[in-house]
Amino acid sequence: LLEANKYGLREKKKLILIWNKKYKINNKVLFNYFQDFFEIYEDENLGDDFDTLSQKLEEPLRICMNLKEKTLILPHASNYVETYKLNNNLDNTPFMKLKENHIKEGEKKLLEMGIPKNTWYVTLHIREPEPNYRGETKNNTEENFRNANPENYTGAIKEIISKGGYVLRMGSSGMSKLKNIPGLIDYANSNYKSELMDVYLGATSKFCIANSSGYQTIPNCFSVPRLLTDVPNHAIYFFLNQKEMYLPRLFLDLKTNKKIKFKKYFSYPMNMLGNDKIFKDKNLVPLHNSKEEITLATKEMMDKVIFKKNISNINIYQNKIKEIIQDCAYSQAGVKLEALADISPSFLEKNFDLI
Repeated sequence: LLEANKYGLREKKKLILIWNKKYKINNKVLFNYFQDFFEIYEDENLGDDFDTLSQKLEEPLRICMNLKEKTLILPHASNYVETYKLNNNLDNTPFMKLKENHIKEGEKKLLEMGIPKNTWYVTLHIREPEPNYRGETKNNTEENFRNANPENYTGAIKEIISKGGYVLRMGSSGMSKLKNIPGLIDYANSNYKSELMDVYLGATSKFCIANSSGYQTIPNCFSVPRLLTDVPNHAIYFFLNQKEMYLPRLFLDLKTNKKIKFKKYFSYPMNMLGNDKIFKDKNLVPLHNSKEEITLATKEMMDKVIFKKNISNINIYQNKIKEIIQDCAYSQAGVKLEALADISPSFLEKNFDLI
């Protein structure tokens, strides 16, 4: 929304955020970065009518965004803005920049954590139930389809460290313990964790590995590229730009005992399944990315981001899958969108029969 305003892709209007004060801000430091862009109206008495009110606002951002000539769901609107930036040589303009006092504090904490100055690092968020954050447990979760297996990320962690980088595991305190690997810092369960460092690390990492989860929003705000893995809701692909990479989760059809084709993954409604019950009702099982798939995708991401290699044409399947994704989006939205992010080339080669 803010970038669409900035680049004149929607009618310029004054932005007002209506905020129910009973709701907790997840990260006040990040929120303060946004407060320069809008006026905030806070009220403690909005009560149960707040959700009804929010749906009647001109910009229902939980659902879609109004542009000058069209209204698009959020992933498609994001792609529309990213494509405009790319076509107008604006893609290297960071959306946000760290404040000087946050940089100084972050650099100080890095040294305390044992990360030498001028050393590169990657942030990693593996989604799992986080009872200390949102009260979600293995027993009450309705979104297990979004959770990932930390064991499958060991190879990726070791690969980054072998190339000279550090890995910082992000998330809330109380997350499952990771193996003790030199070069891996379990920041989520450390005394260094703070709202400021959540932002600083996301903003200064070389790239972020994350799932369909909240943390990857932070590096995105500071234009840090992301490798999204274990993702089961494939509309999310359109939030990614040409510097990023996507490793989707495949679905097993229990009726046929076969994996479904890519065309279905990126078509509505299969690209927007939102809870465990829907998967159960459709007789689908979302499959975890394997340790090998995640490790190879991480290697490819390092080639792309750290070593500046062109990986787009490593195999013949990249263009084919992007054509499928674009055709599926056009069928859903009636608008020509661009498939910007690469799908992991090794993943495509392994699953070429699904194209």
